Amino acid sequence: MEINQSEYYAVVLGALLHDIGKFVQRGQTNPTSQDHSHWGEEWFQNHLAEKITSVFGEKEKQIIRSAIGNHHEHEKYISLADAISAGMDRIAIKIDDEEKGDPFTDRLISIFSKVSISREPKPEKYYKFAPLGKEQLEEIFPVDDKKCSSKEYAQLLEGFEKEIASVIFDNLSHQHLIDYLYFLLWKYCWCIPSATYKIEPDVPLFDHLKTTAAIAGCLYAYQQENPSETLSIDSRALYLVGGGHLGYSELHLRCSYPAREGCQEAPCEILVCPTCIGGCLS
Repeated sequence: MEINQSEYYAVVLGALLHDIGKFVQRGQTNPTSQDHSHWGEEWFQNHLAEKITSVFGEKEKQIIRSAIGNHHEHEKYISLADAISAGMDRIAIKIDDEEKGDPFTDRLISIFSKVSISREPKPEKYYKFAPLGKEQLEEIFPVDDKKCSSKEYAQLLEGFEKEIASVIFDNLSHQHLIDYLYFLLWKYCWCIPSATYKIEPDVPLFDHLKTTAAIAGCLYAYQQENPSETLSIDSRALYLVGGGHLGYSELHLRCSYPAREGCQEAPCEILVCPTCIGGCLS
């Protein structure tokens, strides 16, 4: 079955932007006045909807808008992709238990502070906020400061918005537009946590957005080929391929993350146990 390309790319872009409201909300002086989905929908209307008119029609823009504003309730592809990307189990697939830490002050934990060549735990390190490449990549080296301020988020958001405002999207293809926003999100969202649930905030927002977009695209294409099937977390719509570098096993690097379900190693010895490698190095 031939796929509607415009609709497909709208689903992918909607998934890529579905949590943009978290970035926007954290940079506000009164962030709790509305939830992140409303912040995101307002941001899309004010900063992007008109600019992409030459690429996406009103129907496709509504798919994107709905993904940002109501993705947990109405957009089946993005909602399911979001749940899979977040690593939620089948019972807790409804995302109604948001942000249990402090999403407005918690910095992103550097996963490298979880890795050690000895059995002694290392102190946690965190990423400061800076666009990727601003300090000739010095910004990728973690710091000790655990907390951030809304001003830091606001400055990061301002830079993001200025870059979008400076670009003209006329005559771009769907793919080129998505590529541009993908790399811009990478530049500005690599250093901020996706969420602070009851676990440590060690997953960048960008990582969650890109995997959600990839999964949503697979789900959409699968549904077009299997229209009678009801999509669920058990649908065989995609493969996740993992790998390891077994040649490094002699280093016996150890990770303080608990072992994943089905793993025989505890604590996890990274680069050795493929069941755990996603939790340690993703």
